[in-house]
Formats: sequence, structure tokens, C-alpha cells
Amino acid sequence: MRYVIFFFLLEVCNVFFGQENDTVSLIADSYLVGNGDVLFISVFGEKELSGEYTVKENGSITFPLIGELVVWKKDIITIQHLISKELEKEYLFHPIVNVSIKKYQSQTVYLLGNISKPGAYNLKKPTYLLDLLSDAKGLSQNLGLVKKGQKVDISRKLSSKKTATSSGDTTISIDLYQLLIKGKSELNIQLKNGDVIYISGQKMVHVIGQVVRPGSYPYEDGMSILKAITLAGGVNNKGNANKVYIKRIVNNRMQRIKSKPEDLIKADDILEVPLSVW
Repeated sequence: MRYVIFFFLLEVCNVFFGQENDTVSLIADSYLVGNGDVLFISVFGEKELSGEYTVKENGSITFPLIGELVVWKKDIITIQHLISKELEKEYLFHPIVNVSIKKYQSQTVYLLGNISKPGAYNLKKPTYLLDLLSDAKGLSQNLGLVKKGQKVDISRKLSSKKTATSSGDTTISIDLYQLLIKGKSELNIQLKNGDVIYISGQKMVHVIGQVVRPGSYPYEDGMSILKAITLAGGVNNKGNANKVYIKRIVNNRMQRIKSKPEDLIKADDILEVPLSVW
């Protein structure tokens, strides 16, 4: 019964915050393309130009007749105009270009802690905290009803070096009870690429980045980084197992600590396995 109430509250909040389904196409148009995203591009009457194009690490795609075209942080309407303009210069008369996003890969947040489906989530549109909680099927069973004063902590990378901590992160605390039960819309903040959202509860350790199964795992006294990463399925083929960072909240600020696989960790630590640099 408690979870029926929880999801009812989520639906009520979605209506309250004006997030209607008929705006999906407009939301998709406003999405800013990033590295790793896969675009499907078609040119009317030109089958040989149509196909899937992956955005490379330098933010560009390689398109026939045009060559390198920077699409990073551009929406699909802008990309359509760019391709049309380039093709019209020397090759085609008034080309009709259509661009859609085949795979969303560039914008990721991590939902950790006492949630039914912890792990990594790709942002396919402007996404708010309530959207993510709904996608994750609500709070986990061992947490029960939302309690007064219960917090959601969001670790976010700062863009300004002048205001950043030593790690470049800050922590935003949201009162979950006020958001879900009292319906305070100002707490339903929009999420950003790289956010780590943590819902408190039992002692957990959280593993993000280049591992097989990013998510939250039960904490044990004397647990090492290596054991936590093993619980997460180990480092994937893109990760660097010898350069793991511990992200730990100290005095309400997030610290980022370089560590070794044998180092011991604390409850609620976030372990970040970075990409290998070749």
C-alpha cells in the first residue's frame, strides 16, 4: 500500500509541475548532443548519405561530402541546418535533411542508495529529480515510507574554479519529505550531466564510472576498494583499475581522494573508476 501511495504522489507531482507527455518532441529538439551520442541522419533522395553517425571524442561526426562537422552541444534542428547549408554549397540543391537521436550516451547521472533501481541513467531530455525517482521505481523496500527530514544529497561538479572545492564538486541537499509529501515545486531541481544522487538509509558503498554494474552495494567494516569494485562486476574494458577516486562528504562538502585498490573505505563513500588514458 505504501508504494501505491508513493507512485500516486509522483504522478500528482508530475501534473503539478506541468510535465506533460505531449511535449516530448519539443524536449527532444532541445537536447544538446554530446560525445558518444549516436545520430541517425537522412537526406531525402540520397540513400548513400543516410545512416548512423557517432559523435566522436572531439565533438564531431564525419559526414560524406562534408567531412568533419562539429555537432557538440548543438540541438538536432541546428545540426540539420548545418548539414543542409554545407551540402548546398557545392553538391545538392535545397537538400532536405532530417536528424534524430538514435542513442543517448553523453549525459549520465548516477542514482545511488536506498532506491529500487540504483545505477547509471542516461539523460534523454531535460530531467528533474522526480522524473528520475519515477524511472527508478521509487524507494527500496527496506526504506519504507518517506520520513520527515529525510534528505537527498546531489553531488555536482562546479563549472567555476573560483567557487569549487578541492574536488571541484559541491553537494546540494534536498528535503525528500518536503518534495514528495508537501509538494514543494522549488525542490524538484533539474539534473545535470555527472550528478550523483544519493538517498540515505542503510550503510552502503557506491561505485560509479567504468565498472560493469554501477550502483550501490551493502557496506561491511574493513571493506577495501578492490572488494567494492568486485561487487560491481569489476572494471570494464575502458576503465583504469589503478587510479580510483574516493568521493566522500566531509563537513557538507564533497572531497575527491586519489586512492589505491587496497585502501579501506567508509560507509557512504562513492568510488569513481575513471577512463583509461591511452
